[in-house]
Parts: sequence; structure tokens; C-alpha cells
Amino acid sequence: MLRIRDLLCHPELGLEAVEHTVGLNRVIRWVHVTELPNSRACIGEDEPVLTNGLRPERQDPAAYTRALAEARAIGLVFGLRAVMPEVPRELVVACRDMGLPLLRLPVEVPFTAVTQAVATAQAEHRQKQLLEALRHSNAPTNTISAGNGVRGVLAGPRQAPVALVDRLGTVGHAVHCPLSEADPRVVVEKIATGCQE
Repeated sequence: MLRIRDLLCHPELGLEAVEHTVGLNRVIRWVHVTELPNSRACIGEDEPVLTNGLRPERQDPAAYTRALAEARAIGLVFGLRAVMPEVPRELVVACRDMGLPLLRLPVEVPFTAVTQAVATAQAEHRQKQLLEALRHSNAPTNTISAGNGVRGVLAGPRQAPVALVDRLGTVGHAVHCPLSEADPRVVVEKIATGCQE
């Protein structure tokens, strides 16, 4: 899970949080580059906006940040330019008043560096989730292959209670699962009706 503050940990980006910035723990789904005055139609939820400052020059900063907030942007990355080496003070104040995190990006760093950093972080997070899911799904197979059988699978580390009940209502094995006499009958009824719960 990538947060706005995580972008500050990429030295190659040179990003800095502007004074009084809050909300750095917001989770980033993606980033969006736009100079449109009304970005509602193109900004997705949980996306910070990257801008090179053209729009704030032409629009009231309070109206600009309000439009971003209404579009559900979660922050603003302001790309400095040679002709604008600092974030305009009015924009800093507007972001602070709107509770919109504000980061400044050095002149020499392109927006693509930010999008690539986000894409890489998201891909690594998904890969980690996938590997964890594979590890969990392979655990029962590995246990059975090691000769420990179904009982070995049921006895493996887990949080939830588990019971092995056949179609006749006989409990083969139960782990962390105190069963009443009625419980196995409920399982048999569900199996008979095709319920997979």
C-alpha cells in the first residue's frame, strides 16, 4: 500500500512536502497529470494530481484546490519551472485551508519519474500479495505431500476454526472448533442442498 509520504522516500524524485502539509498518510491508487480547470471527469478517487503550475497561474488558487477536492483528488504535486521556482504562496495557503497535501517537484525531475515510481511501487505491492496468496494456497498441498494428510492440513497454523465433516455428519477432525451435536447436521443439510458455505 503506497502512501503519499512514501513518495518522499524516493531520493531520485527530490519531492518535498510544502510547509504545513497534512494528510501524508493518504493511500495512493494512481497519479494523474492534468492542467484542466475542472478535473472532476478525469481524476479518479485516491489520486494526487501533478501540475506544472499553468492552471493555478490562471485560476484562483482557492477555486482550483476546491475543484481538486470535489474531484476527490488526495493531493497536489506541484512541478516547479524555471519561470516559477517556488510554489505560489496563495496555492500553499489554499491547499492548507482545503486540507490537501502539497508536494513540490524539482524543475529537473519530469512527471514521468513520479508515475514510474508509483507504478513500480504498486507492482511490487501486488507481487507481494500474490506471492503471499500462493504461499498460503500451496501450504495444504505441501502438508499432504509431506505425508501429514488432511489432519495435518487442518492442524496447520490458522486463525479460523475448521472442521472436517463428511456427508453423513461424522466429524473426522476439528481444530479450534467446539461442535455441538446439531452442528454436523447443519453441515450435512447444506451439502445436500448444494450450499458451499
